[in-house]
Amino acid sequence: MLLAHWDGKEHRAQSLKDHSENVARIMEENCFSLGLTSTGRLIGLLHDAGKANPVFQQYMLENQTEKKGKINHSAAGAQILRKLFFGTEFWIIPKKQQQFRTLLFQLCSIAILGHHRGLMDIYDPNGNSPFERMLNAEENQSVYDSFFNELNCKEEINQLIEKAQNEIIQLNTRINILVKGHSFEINDDKLKKTKLEEGMFTYGLIERFLFSSLIDSDRLDTACFLDKKNIPVEENRIEI
Repeated sequence: MLLAHWDGKEHRAQSLKDHSENVARIMEENCFSLGLTSTGRLIGLLHDAGKANPVFQQYMLENQTEKKGKINHSAAGAQILRKLFFGTEFWIIPKKQQQFRTLLFQLCSIAILGHHRGLMDIYDPNGNSPFERMLNAEENQSVYDSFFNELNCKEEINQLIEKAQNEIIQLNTRINILVKGHSFEINDDKLKKTKLEEGMFTYGLIERFLFSSLIDSDRLDTACFLDKKNIPVEENRIEI
């Protein structure tokens, strides 16, 4: 069993499978109002994939406090998404679908990469990419294999990607309706620019929502484990 949390005082463990499933469940609930339940579940399942690394497992079991915060366990989930999103089939799908898939990848990956470090820019004002720097951390295929073997969720992940992409397409339609409904007393060129900026600003808010929801879900499940409680979720509300 791979561990997500270890209570050394009471010698209690929470498995990576249980923690990932719990966070995914809370994320579904948090994202229900935006119609992003599959997107939320996808983020929740993958957020701690890097804990499948033997180095991290040893760190927890041996209470190696000197390594706290120094083992990158956030990159693996985003790296898994990159492999699944941008395979050879990506380059043969219509350009519009490529754009939505890229947008979905960024929304999910920024939340996963930042859930212990904070939100990051794709590109900063100097042209550097904190996002790519974190994403391009050393990869370890054995970690991915261990994670999928533990959770047995690879088929579900692929299905969630397709469902999440449809959610983003539907969300984009709603955003376009919202932005187009605004009235601006300016000429056409400025109008187009303003509406584009409004759309991008809205996606920025959605990113912050996903990021905040992941932090909330992660910390809530951890607290429930430490307090020996079940996670509080709304039963029968989410359509599976």
